[in-house]
Amino acid sequence: MNKDTNSIGLSLWKEDPRCINWLDSFAPDSVVYVNFGSITVMTNDQYVEFAWGLANSNHPFLWITRPDLVTGDSAVLPLEFLEKTKNRGLIASWCNQEKVLAHPAIGGFLTHSGWNSTLESIYNGIPMICWPFFVEQQTNCWFSCKKWGIGMEIDANVERSVVEMQFGTGQGGGRLRGASGQLGKGVVAGLVALIEQWAVGKTTSPDDFMLHYLRRLIHNSKRASALLFNTFDALDVDIFRAVSSDFPPLYAIGPLQFLLEPIEATNKDTNSIGSSLWKEDPRCINWLDSFAPDSVVYVNFGSITVMTNDQYVEFAWGLANSNHPFLWITRPDLVTGDSAVLPPEFLEKTKNRGLIASWCNQEKVLAHPAIGGFLTHSGWNSTLESIYNGIPMICWPFFAEQQTNCWFSCKKWGIGMEIDANVERSVIEMQVRELMEGEKGKEMRRKAAEW
Repeated sequence: MNKDTNSIGLSLWKEDPRCINWLDSFAPDSVVYVNFGSITVMTNDQYVEFAWGLANSNHPFLWITRPDLVTGDSAVLPLEFLEKTKNRGLIASWCNQEKVLAHPAIGGFLTHSGWNSTLESIYNGIPMICWPFFVEQQTNCWFSCKKWGIGMEIDANVERSVVEMQFGTGQGGGRLRGASGQLGKGVVAGLVALIEQWAVGKTTSPDDFMLHYLRRLIHNSKRASALLFNTFDALDVDIFRAVSSDFPPLYAIGPLQFLLEPIEATNKDTNSIGSSLWKEDPRCINWLDSFAPDSVVYVNFGSITVMTNDQYVEFAWGLANSNHPFLWITRPDLVTGDSAVLPPEFLEKTKNRGLIASWCNQEKVLAHPAIGGFLTHSGWNSTLESIYNGIPMICWPFFAEQQTNCWFSCKKWGIGMEIDANVERSVIEMQVRELMEGEKGKEMRRKAAEW
């Protein structure tokens, strides 16, 4: 071990020397570690809700509170909270997170789901409660909670009762800890090779296109006179505020559909302009004309998402058993390996209320009054077009930024419901029914219309 490396760190915050000594006085797996990273901010109301959730859980906690964690004002905690937790809570301005997470007293981690924090937690076998803030954190949270089973998510609207409940003991926490420990072993096994691959001056591949492309993109973006985004201010105000100091002027010019409609109305020559190479099925709009408003489910997983034939069949029976009309876009390459094969019984059951087409003009479909819901892969264009037309969503994200878009739709904006990666017809049926006829669906439709 090289002691000279102990002075190397990635943070400019000064560490509080009390943390490790304080942890030494607690039993193994008994302390909750709370740290939202170096950028996440919250309101004082959210700060107080987290505080009372921790206090009411009756568990010891180490809470890292940066001086700039609370927006606008200084962080103010009630005297009653400080009195109630004085013998089991330590609030510090910063710490050595690697040492804290490696300490045997730590039994759980309330985190913003930054990648470093996520990986360090996995490495030490610590389960997480996730409250993601922005950029890739929603994706990390999705993987931790849905894919790996080592985390639980807190909604963007922080409530003390929810925080308290998630810190409660029970079999759920034990399962998370066991799963996290198993992942940790895998991290240890591959850590040396990973460090060698990503050492300074190396990469996983010297010719990796995406790595070089993203590096150039970020570098060049800072030299631009302005950056334009296909979104609108009200939708992404927190993101713009967080990154505006590091980039040139940012302008939200979307949704692009809103800008294009007046042009298309006055210049018919632009109607042939499109961004898809798939040939549109001309039946779609005429077919929709025969249905009542808000009665049809539109299903489209975009131009890249793929699935197995088993998943395809599960989606099919979920739609069939929901008893709602549907327009389902099925690309020729949607199903991996084989051609898409649907049971004859499905086709017979849905012949008068289902249309399966190879492609469509999505802008026109989502603008059609018959459409009442959208089963989507949560690509950004699809998400924005759905919001623009006031259509609530059922989300089945596939890759890239789609998990983040799904998180915003479901958790932040309240206009979507997520389907687990393991597709089951009973879940599809239930969520389609809820979307199209349930109280939650009505509330989602109301919120979607507000945008």
